[in-house]
Amino acid sequence: MKHKWIAVFCAMAVTVSLASCSTGDGGGVPPLNEDSSSVSAAGSASSEALQPEESSEISDSVKVEESVINITDVQKFDNGYFTVIYNEDGVDEPKEGYMSIDGVITTEEPKGLYQYHPAIFYDENGQETFNSVDSGADIMVCDAAYGVYMVQEMRSGLDQPMTYYAGLMDAKGNWLDGPFEVFLTGYTSHGGLGEGILGAISPRDNQNYNLLLFDSETGSYVSVPDASLGTGSQFRNGTIILEVDGNICSVAKDGTVTKLPAEGDLICEGDNGFVTDANTLSFYDRSGQLLWSFDKYELYDPYGAGYYAPYMCEDCVIIHILGADNNVYIGCLSQQTGELVYEPLHPDGYGLISYEYGHITLTSMDGKVLFVDLLTGETVSAPEMDIDLRSGDDTVEYWEDGLYVVRHSEADDASAQYKYYFFDPQGQEVIPTLKTE
Repeated sequence: MKHKWIAVFCAMAVTVSLASCSTGDGGGVPPLNEDSSSVSAAGSASSEALQPEESSEISDSVKVEESVINITDVQKFDNGYFTVIYNEDGVDEPKEGYMSIDGVITTEEPKGLYQYHPAIFYDENGQETFNSVDSGADIMVCDAAYGVYMVQEMRSGLDQPMTYYAGLMDAKGNWLDGPFEVFLTGYTSHGGLGEGILGAISPRDNQNYNLLLFDSETGSYVSVPDASLGTGSQFRNGTIILEVDGNICSVAKDGTVTKLPAEGDLICEGDNGFVTDANTLSFYDRSGQLLWSFDKYELYDPYGAGYYAPYMCEDCVIIHILGADNNVYIGCLSQQTGELVYEPLHPDGYGLISYEYGHITLTSMDGKVLFVDLLTGETVSAPEMDIDLRSGDDTVEYWEDGLYVVRHSEADDASAQYKYYFFDPQGQEVIPTLKTE
């Protein structure tokens, strides 16, 4: 997992990797979310999960003011919008607004397709279709796909001890499958495991876990014992690659498990195959046939399949290399040959200063802030901005969901003031504007 917001929906914190790092998506998207009120706090996230069906695109007919908007604080990201504090040019009074990834600010809080807890569902027009408070139930939403919601309900009373149930609901709060008496420890997010599958982890005896697979298209539900997901695990052509009882396996939507002839621990997977840590790094096709191994350099991953773990983008594998000079380099391996596509990049600074969204990274090289395409090693943008990623005072606050948020400190004392820069994944600056009717 990369340095990104991490969302945990469950009240009992159990670290389970259900990361999403699908081909062409992002460099390791952490799946479990933890509520926070600040964008700048590590591990901050939304209390209302962003839906894959949502779009924060602004219509061409929307008018925006020409006045300069000064963003003084970025607080959180919910439902495809950043909560921001801003001033209009020449106006001292700060205002709160909601900025889309297009940079358009509205003063009216937008509604997504659902609220996490208490569970509230909305239609595409923002009209409420279900509220768990009105029904007298204690329900929270874990994830959603195709208009179907995976929920957890807690029941207790005079004649009933605290008991947890889970299942699938439609937009009106009707149970489609379940409720099943099961406690969900961790969940996938942002549309689940692909192909309409919503995943969850449930504890079982001996400190082991079951992987629960909810099919939002059919309403079916299966349990896979002793299963855990590697970074990038997604259903592709009806199967998913994961570890089951310590073995790398292919699992079908109906729960059928097929052991694959692969060695090492699963790191990530993609359309063409999966990566393990055997022989430094090994690449297999999805049937488990070894295609190549890479051991030319030592890989840098001090946290163990964590922040700097290899991940797959399109037809490449992005790696982090520990050089003989003890510096960290970024490299790209061809999935077809296992060879380096270009000479590994050396970002400035101790360790590694690189913020990767898919195959585009925001980094510092030769004292300049650059956006680099990791598939080619070429610079795609060199924005002129007053920021030094090596200083520690200037930081990248967020780089998921189509927008980089870069904060620059403009003060030398404890009462620091900040200037915010916004860039899309192609490294083009997004200028905040104010929406008008």
